[in-house]
Amino acid sequence: MQNSQSLIIKTVTAKGAIRRTRFVNWMTGAQAVAGDLPLAVSEHDARDGEPCAVSLAGLLTVTAGAAIALGQRVKTDAQGCAVPAADNEPAAGRAFSAATGAGYPVSALLFPAV
Repeated sequence: MQNSQSLIIKTVTAKGAIRRTRFVNWMTGAQAVAGDLPLAVSEHDARDGEPCAVSLAGLLTVTAGAAIALGQRVKTDAQGCAVPAADNEPAAGRAFSAATGAGYPVSALLFPAV
């Protein structure tokens, strides 16, 4: 696993299952789905109703849902994984490393959705 450098960590109550290193909608406490903002990244697995630590900003490890190039803007897919964002789409962050495909870890510089 790549090293994460979290700047802000918050604890949420999981709404449904959350997998480690997935995007989370920290306002709802649910693992993120496509189109969700604002996003955080889960620090560990959590079952429904359990506390889950999420990182809101920093250089974070996220599970890739597709191939991602270094420097590419990323958003969430339906499983809370990082996937490339089109130029006209909101992004959760920017890839600080590359991922060769789905299931691989990618470092992303997460920036808050404001």
